[in-house]
Amino acid sequence: MKALMLFLAVTSLAQAQTYERAFNSSNRLLKANEKVIYDNSYVKVQGQYKQVFIIESSAGYTSTVSRDSLAIISGCNSELCVGDTVIDLTTASYVEIAGISTNETFITKSNETALLSSGKVWLKIARTEGCTRGRWAPVCVGLKVKGYEVVGIQFDNRVVLSSAEKGILTNVDTNSLGVVIE
Repeated sequence: MKALMLFLAVTSLAQAQTYERAFNSSNRLLKANEKVIYDNSYVKVQGQYKQVFIIESSAGYTSTVSRDSLAIISGCNSELCVGDTVIDLTTASYVEIAGISTNETFITKSNETALLSSGKVWLKIARTEGCTRGRWAPVCVGLKVKGYEVVGIQFDNRVVLSSAEKGILTNVDTNSLGVVIE
C-alpha cells in the first residue's frame, strides 16, 4: 500500500511539473516591485492604473507602458521556460530565454554578450532538448544523422544540425534526410 501511495505521489508530481511547464504564464498579472523586461532592459513594476503600468528604470518613471510591452522573467509558455537554452535561427547561435511576452514572443539573452534581444517568435528558435519524428525513426537532440549531430528541434519539426566543418545548419527537413542513427 505504501509503495502504491508513493507511486501515485511521484506520478502526480511529474504530472504537475509537466502541466506547469506547458502552462502559458506570460499573461499573468504583474505584482508591485516585480522585475520585468521593457525595451530590452530590466525594470521594476511600481504600480498599475487600469491597463497602464508605472515602471522604474535607470531613466526614471514612466506611466505610459502597456502590459503588452512588458515581458515576465519567470514562468513558461508552452514548451519553453525562462532560463531554457535555445538556438536563435537568425544568428545560428545559442541563447537563453530571458523573458516571455504576452504576444507569443520571447526575449533572448546572448550567451556571449549578455545582450537582450526581443521579438523572437516560435519559428525563429529551436529547442535544444527533445525529439521529433523522422521518416523511419524518431530524431532526438544528441543523435548523429548522416555525419552531423542533431543540436536542436524547430517547432515545425525540422532539425538543427551541427558539424565541426560547417557549424550550425538550420531548416533541415528530416524527411529529406532519411535518418541514419550512428
